[in-house]
Amino acid sequence: MRSVSCAGRRQLLLAGLEVQFIAARRILGDGDDGRFTVFALGTLNTLLALFAGIAFFALRTLNTLLSLRSRTAAVALHTLWTDLALNMQEDKEAVFTPMIAAMKACTCNMYRAAQRGFLNATDLADYLTKKGLPFRAAYKIAGQLVAYCIEHTAVLEELPLALLRQYSERFDEDVYAAIALTSCVTGRTSLGGTCVASVEAQIASVRDFLAGQTEAAKQAKNG
Repeated sequence: MRSVSCAGRRQLLLAGLEVQFIAARRILGDGDDGRFTVFALGTLNTLLALFAGIAFFALRTLNTLLSLRSRTAAVALHTLWTDLALNMQEDKEAVFTPMIAAMKACTCNMYRAAQRGFLNATDLADYLTKKGLPFRAAYKIAGQLVAYCIEHTAVLEELPLALLRQYSERFDEDVYAAIALTSCVTGRTSLGGTCVASVEAQIASVRDFLAGQTEAAKQAKNG
């Protein structure tokens, strides 16, 4: 894979934008199919020009794609993008390594974002099921409470008990411990789960795999 400098990437971006303009000039007027093709074509080339050296390959295919002048071109472009996106890896280390090294995790914001995602809705349904309610009924109540939270900009673990009991008399004070996000995370203890021990085991497994790959690459290089 050919590596592209920052200056080269800027040139490719300009080339992609220019191709988008040319495509619009050539295809517009074909109706909705033509406009759809222009959008797909311009998006593909702009992204490729921004991120990877495979833009060279994409630019070489444009004349063929432009000649199709129909939705077929858009389908072809989507297929091309899906396939080539898997190979857009060479710039990731340079971008993400310094970003991750310098970033600061705002745990309070992360916690609030997790709350707004209603990750504990299933735990709420499980809570009612353990209290003797059929899961199908518990699942429906959990969905109704999530809908209430969305409408009123609230989160499940902060709803008052009186409100919860309007949906089911089986709710009690222990519901808050059951649906706390920390409880939801630590309660997933199976392989691949979210508890600390499981995550540490996954990290160790990945590190062992990477170490093996690195060693294999060294051996292959030394021949």
